[in-house]
Amino acid sequence: MSVAQVIPFPGAASRRLARALAGLDAARAEQAAAVAGLQRQLQALREETERLRHSVLDWHGEVEVAQSRLVQAGTAVRALQATAARM
Repeated sequence: MSVAQVIPFPGAASRRLARALAGLDAARAEQAAAVAGLQRQLQALREETERLRHSVLDWHGEVEVAQSRLVQAGTAVRALQATAARM
């Protein structure tokens, strides 16, 4: 009985390689799109965080103004109480 020798079909390996490379290229393109999407979302988050920071700073300023007005009102109330006590 003779042993048969398998001869590779020409081009089969190159087609497999071409498919594999096309798959890698598609995966790279998909990954690039995902990274670009992530970068856009990070930029949006950065902008929103900056808006929030400004909002908190504004709120803090308003709280300081309110505190100052409360101190002035407390001083005025004590002055009125002292005046009323003298009457």
